[in-house]
Amino acid sequence: LKLMTFTKQLFVRSGLPLVARLTVGGFMLGLLLIMIPDVAGNGYSVVSSFLHNSWTWHAIFAILCAKVLATTLSVGSGAIGGLFTPSLFVGAAFGTLFGIAIHAVFPSHAVATPIYTLVGMGAFLGAATSAPLMAIVMLIEMTLSYPLMVPLIVASVTAYFLSRTLAAVAMYDITLTRERDQTLRQALRTTRISELVRTNDTVLNMNATVGDVLQMFLDYPVRYIYVVDDDNQYLGVIAQPEVLNLLVNHNDAPEQLIADVLKLDYIKTLTPNMSLDEAQEHFSGFAGERLPVVSSLENPRLLGVVYKSALLEKYSALKRSFDASSEVLVRLK
Repeated sequence: LKLMTFTKQLFVRSGLPLVARLTVGGFMLGLLLIMIPDVAGNGYSVVSSFLHNSWTWHAIFAILCAKVLATTLSVGSGAIGGLFTPSLFVGAAFGTLFGIAIHAVFPSHAVATPIYTLVGMGAFLGAATSAPLMAIVMLIEMTLSYPLMVPLIVASVTAYFLSRTLAAVAMYDITLTRERDQTLRQALRTTRISELVRTNDTVLNMNATVGDVLQMFLDYPVRYIYVVDDDNQYLGVIAQPEVLNLLVNHNDAPEQLIADVLKLDYIKTLTPNMSLDEAQEHFSGFAGERLPVVSSLENPRLLGVVYKSALLEKYSALKRSFDASSEVLVRLK
């Protein structure tokens, strides 16, 4: 599970789009299948061969490594696939290897190697799914071998507690987390910021005086004041250092008009139809607490502002709702 998670993160960090990741993963998987065709499919034929034919440990180890690599390439690159049958395959391979090792150390041992194969399947499946009882019942139903029950119970329960001690995460926990993260990312891409727009009191007309600007900075603890024209079209912002510099160098500055003496800076603007994800990107390179919202980039009529704190609160609210939904699903399962 950790290897598949690592491979998936490796593909994502490559920066390639999903189609390209699938292409690369499929190409590498195809090369592997050309060299070792037995790793293709669900692996039932190979597991059946473990049970009914004699294998050398070299061959089992090679096909085990190839199967794990094929599964990680497939799932890691973004392809849709389960982990149920790969878990059975890996468990069967490990069980068979363990049986071969036991027979090598104790040649007169009476238990046949296929018994170890079946017990390994149940143990690995119970550990991977955190459902040892399901693994026990399924293996008993598959084999109709009730003498297998005791070793299967011991192996599955031991493997379950050992896996929870080492990893503390199960196959379906990872799947649920990925689904929740993808749903959250989708919500960030589809939720619009229009509901976060707040009225803005720090707005001045371009015909206002520098004294008006100074008074507004005294009344409001802000870094920028927004400037509009007579049609409420957004023109830019006045930064506090710009005003202070003007006052230091010009004694008559308070009576002068903004349009005559102040240089307007233009900071990034948001539009109501932007997603939370897009707004977050705008804020990521901006040191201030708020950004102006205009009706559109072509017709930048100032509508208000969006605060960074409001954006983070909305993100946290979405995350809490998805976390709560995940907890309900876990309880239902």
